[in-house]
Amino acid sequence: MSKSNTSQPISHREGKNPAPPLRTYQLAEQKYLDTRSSAWALLGVGCILLYISLTQLLDLVNNHRLFPQLLFFIISLSGGLVLVIFGRRSLHYSQELKIQAEKDRSLANELVEWFITTYSREQIDHQIDAITSLGDTAEILCLKRLDMIRILITREYSKCLDEEFLDQLCEDVYNMLFEENLT
Repeated sequence: MSKSNTSQPISHREGKNPAPPLRTYQLAEQKYLDTRSSAWALLGVGCILLYISLTQLLDLVNNHRLFPQLLFFIISLSGGLVLVIFGRRSLHYSQELKIQAEKDRSLANELVEWFITTYSREQIDHQIDAITSLGDTAEILCLKRLDMIRILITREYSKCLDEEFLDQLCEDVYNMLFEENLT
């Protein structure tokens, strides 16, 4: 199906619902979710150890026993403090990752919107055909299209894009242009 109006994204040109949200930012978002859950786990275990150490301190004061409970108190107190400190640092780092994930999502949406409104599948195939033959197998043609999408994105956006981010972005653009259901 030929697309004559290139000023709108593909989904709007064909009267379809907008495309599903991009998954380009999931790498940073997954790191954020993993770090956040680890931070809360560290904080929880640290607080439990601090509680145990406080109960041991109360037991030490009441029973006047020093050696076995004092050693356990020192170990649980220091372990609890270390876990709480690392938990707080991890929680702070997870917030930084959340901000990065939001930036990645915004950049991905901007890049995809630009690419879809600027290039059509026919233009990409024409550029590939100008360089090489399109008579290759489907797998090779897919790789050539992905390479062409990568070239066009890096040529237009000279920003230093993360390789994983760029790979995922190229796959998303490819899926929107070439793997879309035309029914």
